[in-house]
Amino acid sequence: MTVQVKRSEWERRRPLVLMLLCVLFGAWFAWDGWQGWPKADDAIVKKMLTSRHVTSAEKSILKTWQGWHKESKAQRKSFDRLVHDAQFSGWHSVTDISNQRRIVIILVVLTCVGGLWFYRINRLALKADDKGLTLSNGRFIAWDRITEIDNRQWNMRGTVTITFNNADGILEKVNFDGWMWQDLPRILEQIDIHAPNAKAITPPDAKPVSEPTQTDA
Repeated sequence: MTVQVKRSEWERRRPLVLMLLCVLFGAWFAWDGWQGWPKADDAIVKKMLTSRHVTSAEKSILKTWQGWHKESKAQRKSFDRLVHDAQFSGWHSVTDISNQRRIVIILVVLTCVGGLWFYRINRLALKADDKGLTLSNGRFIAWDRITEIDNRQWNMRGTVTITFNNADGILEKVNFDGWMWQDLPRILEQIDIHAPNAKAITPPDAKPVSEPTQTDA
C-alpha cells in the first residue's frame, strides 16, 4: 500500500497570491507607463499653451510638441527641462516613465518566478510504501532505519520529528510540519505502523494545526 500526501492548500496558494498581485500591479504600472502618464504629459502641454505664466518663447517651443509617443527621446528630455523651468507641476519626466516600465518588467519576471514556484510546490510530495518513506527531496528512508518518533510538539506546533540511521550509520533528524503538508497524519500513521521498533514519544494526533512553522522534510 502506498500513501502519498501533497503540500497543503496554504502552501499552494502562496505562489498564486504572488502571481495575482504581480499581474494586478503590473497592469497598473503598464497603464501608467505606456498610456496614462504620456497622455497626462500631452494634456499639460496643451494647458501650458493657454497659460499666462508661460512666455511666448516657451509657447513657440511647446507648439512643436507632436505627442509623447511621436517625440524622440531627446525632444522629451528637452521638454522635461522646459516644463521644470516653467514650474508646472504634474509633468512626468522621461526617467519617471522609464522607471514605470522597468517596474513592469520586474513584475513580469516575478510572475514567472511565481509560476515556477507553483509548479514546484505541486510536484512536492511525501510518499510511504511497504519499503519505507520517500521525502519531498527524493531521499528514501527504510522503515527499519527509523529509531525514534517524537510527537511532543504536534499539539502545540503541528510538528513531528523522526530520528533515523543514514547509510553511514549516523543518526539524523527530519522534521514534518502539519501546516506544510496536507493530510500529514496519514504519513504519520504509516510510520507508526511500519516502524514498530522505533521509540515513540506520544502517538500521532490528527488535531488541526493552527500556525505555520518551518519544515525540513
